[in-house]
Amino acid sequence: MDTIPLIITVSTLILATFGFIFWFARAATRNNHKQMQLLSEHFRLHAEKRKSFWQLPILTGELGGFPIQIKVEPSPASEANEMEVLLTVPQQPFNFIIRRKLKIGKQKTDVELMDSQVDDYYIIRTEFPDQTQRFLQDKEIKQKLYDFKDDMFLGTSIRMQGSEMRYLMTFANVGDKKRPKIISTIELMVFLAGRLV
Repeated sequence: MDTIPLIITVSTLILATFGFIFWFARAATRNNHKQMQLLSEHFRLHAEKRKSFWQLPILTGELGGFPIQIKVEPSPASEANEMEVLLTVPQQPFNFIIRRKLKIGKQKTDVELMDSQVDDYYIIRTEFPDQTQRFLQDKEIKQKLYDFKDDMFLGTSIRMQGSEMRYLMTFANVGDKKRPKIISTIELMVFLAGRLV
């Protein structure tokens, strides 16, 4: 007799747990749709709807004369979704990765700009240090990088390779506070792309 109430209680708890998980996932997905819609409106990009509610739209268009695509897909390296911003630029003879420097420990950088406003905040990796240094030495670029320093999320990078400038970030808990930093990153990418031509 005592086992029936126990079974009902356990079943109710299991159903409530699954219900909460579903509700939470649905609320997070709705928020992500909202954030993508707001990015689309801010940059006046086309939002291509996907088949499933769980899939976020792909944003496409042109910024500063450069084709852009913004999409969110499951990351193969983790269980989180990853946002990719892809800006197509003219083919470049050099590459670089700009990453935010951690405040602890010494991190290896391939390029130093001899400007503490930039060197103290970024790690710049490249196979072409001379060309990358010449490009990044521009006074306006250094000022933009300095102004941007607080908007770059840890663990993210801006990568320039061939004809693609790419930014990847984990797209979790993106809300109204994080969106301005994403917008700032995209604006920096368009600025850098404009300086490449």
